[in-house]
Amino acid sequence: EKYKEFFKDYPNLYLYGEFLVKHTVRTYEDLAWNKLYIFDVVDFANHRYLSYEEYAPILEKYDIEYIPLIAKLDSPTKEEVES
Repeated sequence: EKYKEFFKDYPNLYLYGEFLVKHTVRTYEDLAWNKLYIFDVVDFANHRYLSYEEYAPILEKYDIEYIPLIAKLDSPTKEEVES
């Protein structure tokens, strides 16, 4: 139902995500499995990806789970990426 409401209100947004099921890696907490996690949102009407700061509040409004921002890097060094 939350996805129906989301797409009714935002028909031009496309969600990209991954549905987490047990496979090779099995070290996630039990509550993490069998859920869809969004990692990108595209506005096809305006031909652009939404920034994390734009889409996170929208997804939260509909209780849609997403991958949290770990770091925001601009032209990072190898060491910054590794950390």
